[in-house]
Amino acid sequence: MLKSIWDFTPCGREIAARNPHLVVESSGMQQTDFSHFSKGTNRLKIKPKESAYTLYAVDERPSKDMFQQEGDHRLPPLLQSNNNNSSSSNKSKSNKRHVLNPAMHLEEELYIEGSTVMWSRGGHLVKSFKYEMEKQPVELAIFAWFPFERVNTNDFTGPVYAAVDQREGDGMDDEDEDDEFNANDNVDLLKKILRQHSNIFSIAASNPPPSSRLGKRKRADHLLTKQQEKKDRQKGSLRDRTILRKALCIILRDTVKIHFEDGTMYSVHLPFPVQNACSLNVGLLLEPKRGELVTDDHGITFISITDPAKEAEWVTKAEDANDISLLSFSFDNKPIQPAAHELVFATTVEDYATKQQRQQLVITYNDKKCSHSIWLYSDQKDRILPYKKRKPAFHNSLPAPKAKGKQRKNLTSPSPMATTPPPLSRKDSFVQFHEDFSSDTDQLYGSEAGDSFTESTDTAGLYLHLLYEEKPTRRKGQRQSSVFVAHDTDGSEIICIMKKKEGLLLCVSVPQLLQRRTDPLIARIAASHAVPVVSRKGLKEIIIVRDNKLQLVGDIRQQLLIPLVIPQYLHDERIPNTIADLRNSVVCRFNIVSTDGKIRRCQVDLTPESGMVLNGLAALACALSIQKYGLFRKRFIEYCFTAIQNNTIIGRSREDIEWEAFVISLLSFFPLQTNEDVMDVSMDQQQSPPQPKVRLPPKLRALVQASMDPTPQATIKVRSLVTRAIELSEKDAKEGDGQATDFLNESDNIIRYLHLQYEDYHVSKVKRQAMLQDIGLLLVLLCTLLRKKAWIKYYTIHGFDLGPLDNVIQLTSPFTHTSRRYIDPPDIINTLYYFPPTTENPTKLDEVFGVTRIDPPLSNNQQHSYGRTIKMVWMLYEALGTRGGEKMVMRMVEEGIYRREIEDIDNFIARPLLDVLESYCEKPLMTWTPEHYRAIDRHDMAEQISIVSTVVDPNAEKFCLPIQKSKKNTQDTEHTISFDSDKLNTDTENLRFGYTGVLETVRTSLDSTRVPEIVVPDRPDLADEEVTAEHQVHVMNLIQRTLALSVGRGLYSYGTYKPDLTKAFPIETINLSAKLLPLRTVVAADDRAWSQDYLNWAQFHNGVAAGLRISPSHKVNGSWIVFSNPDELKPEHGGFLLALGLNGNLKHLPLIHWYRYMTQNCELATAGFVLGAAAAYRGTKDSKVTKLLSVHIPALLPEESTTLRHSVLIQATCLLSIGLVYIGSCDRLMSSVMVSEIGRHAYADSSMMDSDFESCALAAGFALGYITLGSGGETPSLADLQIKDMLHQLMTGQVRGAPPRDPLGSGGNGSGTGGTGNDPGGVNAGGKQQQRFINLDVTSVAATIALGLMYLKTENARIAEQIDVLETRPYLNYIRPDFLLVRVVAKNLIMWNTIRPTDAWIEQQLPPFMRKDHPDQQQQQQEDWQMEASKQAMYNIIAGACLCIGLRYAGSDNQEAFRCLLSRLDSFIKMSNTTAVSFQEHITKNAVKTAVDVVATAAAMVVAGTGNLELLERLKQLHSRIHGNVNYGNHMAAHMAMGLLFAGLGGYTLKTTNEAIAGLLTAFYPFYPISPDDNRYSLQAFRHLWTLALDVRWLTPFDVDTVKPCRVPLRLTVYKDEPWLPENERQVKEIRVIAPTVMPTYTLVKSIQLDSPRYLPICVQMDDAGTYQKSVLDSGILCIQRRPSRMTHDEFPDDNSFYKSLQELHL
Repeated sequence: MLKSIWDFTPCGREIAARNPHLVVESSGMQQTDFSHFSKGTNRLKIKPKESAYTLYAVDERPSKDMFQQEGDHRLPPLLQSNNNNSSSSNKSKSNKRHVLNPAMHLEEELYIEGSTVMWSRGGHLVKSFKYEMEKQPVELAIFAWFPFERVNTNDFTGPVYAAVDQREGDGMDDEDEDDEFNANDNVDLLKKILRQHSNIFSIAASNPPPSSRLGKRKRADHLLTKQQEKKDRQKGSLRDRTILRKALCIILRDTVKIHFEDGTMYSVHLPFPVQNACSLNVGLLLEPKRGELVTDDHGITFISITDPAKEAEWVTKAEDANDISLLSFSFDNKPIQPAAHELVFATTVEDYATKQQRQQLVITYNDKKCSHSIWLYSDQKDRILPYKKRKPAFHNSLPAPKAKGKQRKNLTSPSPMATTPPPLSRKDSFVQFHEDFSSDTDQLYGSEAGDSFTESTDTAGLYLHLLYEEKPTRRKGQRQSSVFVAHDTDGSEIICIMKKKEGLLLCVSVPQLLQRRTDPLIARIAASHAVPVVSRKGLKEIIIVRDNKLQLVGDIRQQLLIPLVIPQYLHDERIPNTIADLRNSVVCRFNIVSTDGKIRRCQVDLTPESGMVLNGLAALACALSIQKYGLFRKRFIEYCFTAIQNNTIIGRSREDIEWEAFVISLLSFFPLQTNEDVMDVSMDQQQSPPQPKVRLPPKLRALVQASMDPTPQATIKVRSLVTRAIELSEKDAKEGDGQATDFLNESDNIIRYLHLQYEDYHVSKVKRQAMLQDIGLLLVLLCTLLRKKAWIKYYTIHGFDLGPLDNVIQLTSPFTHTSRRYIDPPDIINTLYYFPPTTENPTKLDEVFGVTRIDPPLSNNQQHSYGRTIKMVWMLYEALGTRGGEKMVMRMVEEGIYRREIEDIDNFIARPLLDVLESYCEKPLMTWTPEHYRAIDRHDMAEQISIVSTVVDPNAEKFCLPIQKSKKNTQDTEHTISFDSDKLNTDTENLRFGYTGVLETVRTSLDSTRVPEIVVPDRPDLADEEVTAEHQVHVMNLIQRTLALSVGRGLYSYGTYKPDLTKAFPIETINLSAKLLPLRTVVAADDRAWSQDYLNWAQFHNGVAAGLRISPSHKVNGSWIVFSNPDELKPEHGGFLLALGLNGNLKHLPLIHWYRYMTQNCELATAGFVLGAAAAYRGTKDSKVTKLLSVHIPALLPEESTTLRHSVLIQATCLLSIGLVYIGSCDRLMSSVMVSEIGRHAYADSSMMDSDFESCALAAGFALGYITLGSGGETPSLADLQIKDMLHQLMTGQVRGAPPRDPLGSGGNGSGTGGTGNDPGGVNAGGKQQQRFINLDVTSVAATIALGLMYLKTENARIAEQIDVLETRPYLNYIRPDFLLVRVVAKNLIMWNTIRPTDAWIEQQLPPFMRKDHPDQQQQQQEDWQMEASKQAMYNIIAGACLCIGLRYAGSDNQEAFRCLLSRLDSFIKMSNTTAVSFQEHITKNAVKTAVDVVATAAAMVVAGTGNLELLERLKQLHSRIHGNVNYGNHMAAHMAMGLLFAGLGGYTLKTTNEAIAGLLTAFYPFYPISPDDNRYSLQAFRHLWTLALDVRWLTPFDVDTVKPCRVPLRLTVYKDEPWLPENERQVKEIRVIAPTVMPTYTLVKSIQLDSPRYLPICVQMDDAGTYQKSVLDSGILCIQRRPSRMTHDEFPDDNSFYKSLQELHL
């Protein structure tokens, strides 16, 4: 049993000797011990601090759940239930198997020397702590656990924690978020751990209140009950978030340093030195040094630290008038001076009444009585009454205890609004401590009085209740005792108090202690020293020293002592002759201190290694009484470890020795005798075993044939075992150890319990081969001795026969058989086959085997698997027969059973269970937990539901296949791009799009940093100056395209880069040169050809494209934003700020930095910041952003304020920004302001206005549309403003209700008349109406856009009819053709559901006289200019209709819509290549180029993110246009379409919400700038608002076996896009797609079904709101699982040929 002994030296001492620099000497830090002062003594005693060490068992948990039991950490993650049902979760925790933890055999050491603490683990230094700056030596070092809140972050995969009492201090960033975690929740949660609800305790008031106070008390109880119920409803998420983390607590003289393993450190200051400390379940319990503080009335003064972020709390004694032993009085009614209690030990024990929670006990030592006391540590002030009240002997004669004059409170109890006080000196801290301690005013930390946890008004929340007090002794002097926890034979915990002076070990039963029994002391064992050791998992046994010999206490109650067997190789001088002490027990190791001062480390081995022996011990624990089992275990341990020590046979395993020792020890308790003569004869007549003649079922016959036949060697072995058993019995009888005990009366129980073990091995395929023969031979022998013929016949059928042993081995005393009603012997296979447990046959397993119980008394702690297989099978059959297959799966989850365990069972009984699992594997329920899916072997569904994702990043590493190093990179070496994140390797590109090489082409086309190439014809007839000028012309045409690439590149590379937050963000530089071919000469553009501000907008777009690369899953903070921008901002930095606002990161910028960006000299930087801030705060109506924008809008300034001369750029930006901040709010003030801004320049002279002033009106129109988005003007706050009438007037120039104007009359040239007081500026100073003309060039488009967005998707036909396009042909003379495009868009935005993706619908948008089938179109002859004007109007109308189709089917990949748009694009591209001659033809050609831009972007909207190759071919054709007729805006539109086609490397698409449609219309406003500095109508900064419409609907299948994305076919059931119909009338259709793919809008998806027989089936009903559906939506991942031996679709694409080849292989 004593495995090894070695000389012990603390690891810290060895490390300090090797590394002297780690140690700080304490010679200069000696402290005066004032407790040694005495009267008349002037000498100071300066006691140097000695080194010390403490050993601990390694606990590998850096954290554990708040309410986790002590043994739960040994469960592997797969066995831990995540079921939301608390009851089933608790039940499963108690029943699941424990798994060995090898780390528990390591040791941790805390070594203290001076002001240094060394923390070592397994002999290696973990960390050292030095406190030379504190000028204080280290008093103590201890491990403890503290509560923390688990914080979920998106950009960090590991666990992140925050102290439960910490709060966020940045209110600016989080002011719109609810702080769900309350400070009171922390207090209540800590107290819930301390409060232990037990059925055996009753709570009563310590002083019964008067009747006048009962009513108030009841009302208070009711109020507290309601508050507690409310808190309990909020505790679910809090319990899940709160965990306990391990910490190293280093105690100095007045400070506790709390260090966590992640480097976090807390300091808790104490105004007193610490004498001793103990770790609790949560926190620390501290004892101040004697004389430093005044104790309470009972001599108890302890301090508790339960939260490192809070102050310490008093731990006081709870009042209990019933217990006279709690107070010390003299017989003359004069109180005796209270004795001080020393803190000795603290532990957490199981509450045996509830079996769920745990109690905390504290053991103290009374130095006056020289006795120990055991206290219950709790947060309840009221006393705890036992079952039977014990009346004190002198109750009437004793005076009542005096009430305290002042109530206690926390060490520091600041008010909720109090700030941190300034640091105090040592003297002041003592004064402050005592003032707070005795204050009359009680305050609750961070809580109102009504939120108090207990019913008491006292705020001191931690109390000690006396449970047991040792009888006083007359021995005086210093305490020499130790306390530890051990286990009784039945597994219950015992408090052991080793009193070394008296040589006595006191054993106090914890269950009796908690039940308040009169005398819980169960044993007094004579011993000089004692330590606990772990013999079985979770069970601690006691090793004592008696007569200088080490002995194991086998049975505490019987005081059964087992001498430790010492191996022969350890019998030398290392075993001390005189043992001075036993200490430092860790698991199975302890130190022996000898009288010569040497320390030796010992390791004991008390646990058998054989699993069969462990199961046999469990069987005997069930069959025998506790007393007899203790005797058997004593004999077995002595014999077993003696046999192991004396083993000299090479190759003989320890498991074989242990099993022989078990058999011999068992047989030694039977009265056996042998006949030597008969034994010799029987040896010669040994014959082969008879063949079974019983007719068996086929399955059972196969089992019999597979069983092993006994050999003559087995018989010889059995006889040898019997002989040694008789010798052992005779030896123990001589020594008086057996106490004349035999097991004849329990023999039937022994056989039945061992038979249960036999059947357990029999049904298991693995155990049958390895263990069945040994247990079978033992049972045959026992049945032979007891003459059980039926049993012998059963084992003989299975192949176990020892021959005729009846006359060889006999019992010395006869055995009488008792009749039983059970079928003998029990056969589990036949029982399950013929009589399975069902509702009609509710048979229990114990009834089948004829036993009283199945589980051993120590089943929760022993390391055995006794009967597990049988119990598992019976439980599953019972669940299947009574509740069905679903209940069976639930039972598997509760018990932690896996499919592989069922497959290990014999096929005869495993087949029905496997059939159920296979049926659920094919058709699983979608409402199960991950544990259920793992039980049925659906790991794909378990992984799916376990995914936690708040931000879907389609370009994360998990969505990409690993790069194949063998493949060469095809990138052009001349292309120098600073970012490599916007690439996909070949495998990932093929996975995502189904082709390779195209993405690199698109990336190159959108790259503005490379040197583009252009072919220039050779002109030898020109001079050098002329050639240079011609080259410059070509370069300038090429630069027009280069400057427009950045807008498209922002779309293409969106969310593909995770920046390094330690470095400034890099922004690329635009290349303004070109390589001329075939000369291969690089020519730079002549910057003298443009103005200084010509490139500003191109650089601005370049900054936006760079900023939009930042991944949405990578959040940046405000300090990095400030760090990445220089002091003097440039246009590209303004674009970068806009990008940060568009992706939401600008919201993290502190308010203090806003002023810096608003006062920049660069207007583009200010404009980018303003628009970015509005985008970040859109829809919030944030006050600080509103104030920032209002300064730049004249209509929002006070009437008498000075008008700030802001530029048109800033004003237009602020107008649209107001719309973003108030989007969808229908704010009355902002709506009226935007209407006035639209008409502010309606009557102004354009020649007197600033350049680009029209952009303010358009920005106001968009802003008004944003504010009233989709409201239809029906909001009560806007009803009386008549906004639609004013917008109609600003759009057409006419007043609603007025007669239509004469198209042949006066008033043309784009102007209209106004005639009411509602006209903006339509009333003169005298109030009389006057004739004024509205400049429709400024107001018409803005009013049209505002009207269309206001009535978006409202289907208001009356408003749509008022947006007239063309009534008759003469109207062409009075309306601009480009206005028709906008009006068509606005009209169809209102009539959203009428949009159809057909050419017929596009033709319907044309006026009747323009249609092909109109008679006038066929007969009337028109002049050339009239024909060209008609073409211009028709092309604009068609372009507007195509834009409507693009908006309506954006991101849908609707092939009908795409084909329609693609055909229109081809026709417009063809027309754009014609040559224009006349002036009108040139105008018509410009209209055609506008149509090309609009239709190309519309087609890209439909197939956004899909990488459609057909559209890409058209866009590459548009990309190659480099000549003077193609301007900057044409290039911008084409490359925006190209970027949209591959949005975010194909990971993003578009959505069609109201906000998305408004953002798309703003970004793809159909009239693009002519030059890089053109902002006449639409500000170029608005071109990036497409981010409002981005959506992640990319669905990627993941193979859980390879943990990689893969391509599989999916069958989608989608609703037809008919939202106007009721849901029950909507038609559905099925489409087959190859995933990964962009999914249709999930609101239209009814189900997603895996359409491949190679994978396990799965069908997700997306119209049901469940956890599984939410996981698919939030993560963009569909986990799938391949069937065994099936290939992927990439390995073998053709399904039919694959299955044909597979069938041939099978044939």
